[in-house]
Amino acid sequence: NEGITIHAQNSKAIVPDKDGVPQEHYFDITYLPWRDLDGKVQGVLQFSFEVTETAKQRVKAEANEKKFRSIAQQAPIAMALLLGPSHIVEVANDRVLDLWAKSHSEVIGKPVLEIFPEIVAQGFDKLLSNVFTTGEPFVANEIPVTFMRRQGPEQIFVNLLYEPFRNEKNEIEGIVAVGFDVTEQVNARNKVAEAELKFRTIIEQTPSPLCIFKGEEMVLEVGNDAALAVWQVGSEVIGKRLVDIVPEMARQPFLELMMDVYHNGVTRYGYEAPAFFIRKDGTTDNHFFNFIYVPYRDVNENIVGVLILATDVTEQVHARKLLTENEERLRIATEILELGTWEYDPLIDGIHCSKKTLELFGFDARTTINPEKVLNTIIEEDRHRVIEAIQWALNPQSNGKFD
Repeated sequence: NEGITIHAQNSKAIVPDKDGVPQEHYFDITYLPWRDLDGKVQGVLQFSFEVTETAKQRVKAEANEKKFRSIAQQAPIAMALLLGPSHIVEVANDRVLDLWAKSHSEVIGKPVLEIFPEIVAQGFDKLLSNVFTTGEPFVANEIPVTFMRRQGPEQIFVNLLYEPFRNEKNEIEGIVAVGFDVTEQVNARNKVAEAELKFRTIIEQTPSPLCIFKGEEMVLEVGNDAALAVWQVGSEVIGKRLVDIVPEMARQPFLELMMDVYHNGVTRYGYEAPAFFIRKDGTTDNHFFNFIYVPYRDVNENIVGVLILATDVTEQVHARKLLTENEERLRIATEILELGTWEYDPLIDGIHCSKKTLELFGFDARTTINPEKVLNTIIEEDRHRVIEAIQWALNPQSNGKFD
């Protein structure tokens, strides 16, 4: 009656097939007024075009998009759908909003590069463009991203996936972005690595031999220069077993002590412990060490090796032995030659002397003497000279000898 044209797209109709079974079909239909020569509407012209396959694909695509939205919202990881070459945010679940520190209204319908212009300088515009134009997914683990927050720039680390989003014709319409915030793990690992670096630096700078052996095989994990110098080897021995580095250790008690520490978690000490090394020329090199063996534990407090700190006291041991030998020689010589010996302690103004000295000065063996008593035994004309000689011997500028 009104003589207007009507278009109806994707009109559903139930049409029986050749076997009489009802089937869904979809048509694009146009209704046109049929006019006579006077322009009066006399009827209706209908043009129908079957679009069943296209409509079904569209319905399927809409269902898939609805399903995607549902999955994205329920996913335990950050997900977003970016449409078109401008990467407009179509879908953003709560996890990605938390990651972005944005609200739903701040991102939906807006290009992601306008929301976060700071990521352009970080190369994410090129990454998105490449995925959209080539269809090649982008995957990266622990990739750093810096966002401008209200309080300033913040760097986070994410495991990231950019996957092309295709329509029913397999054409790329956008990008599915999936991210997982691993900032805490990365920061924790970096702190462990930093602590490990500091620990290794301390080990390397320690002047005494210090090393770490791991596992049942006692494999050298860390060895500072002082330890390598004792063994007379280079850093190429890192990663080798102790018995391969210093085979003669198998014939000494140290390996057994290390295994006791490793298995039982005890700490072992050694004082002036003798050790020998077979050098490349076949000679035997004897040393003495003070050492401590302590359990080396991982972050879970499991014993994974043995930490060793040692001090080479060979020179001290030889020096003390030489002193003891010299003192014994002096004692024997004093007894044989019947020499008198004495010591003067200026701090207490006291004299310690042998029985022979008391005898030579005319004192009884049980007499307690002091400097005044001794000086009184010297004739007066020599006494002044003796006092001056003693005072000069006590002077720091002298050689310390009383003559």
